[in-house]
Amino acid sequence: MAKKEVLEKEVSILDLRIKGLNPGFQAWEGASFALALVMLYENAREAILCAVNMGGDADSIAAMAGGIIAARFPSTLPRKWISTVKRVNNLRMEELAAGLVALRLSKI
Repeated sequence: MAKKEVLEKEVSILDLRIKGLNPGFQAWEGASFALALVMLYENAREAILCAVNMGGDADSIAAMAGGIIAARFPSTLPRKWISTVKRVNNLRMEELAAGLVALRLSKI
């Protein structure tokens, strides 16, 4: 029986590579890698930077892992990143959120 390998929290990219985690280009590789980052990081910024520096399907992995971690630890996502995404994409999140709440309440 093979010995179980354990990764400590906030690991380096090199540690992930040494343990054989692969960001790959197959959907199952990317999703499992993103979930591994969710288990290893409590900082969205650090997990996103790790994902984009690993290669493979970096943008998808960063989005999946970063989104989950930011939902758990919102203060770890840089405000500058949020404002840039909102500005570049002309997002009005407050209006969208209010509209979704109104839609939900109309169905009750």
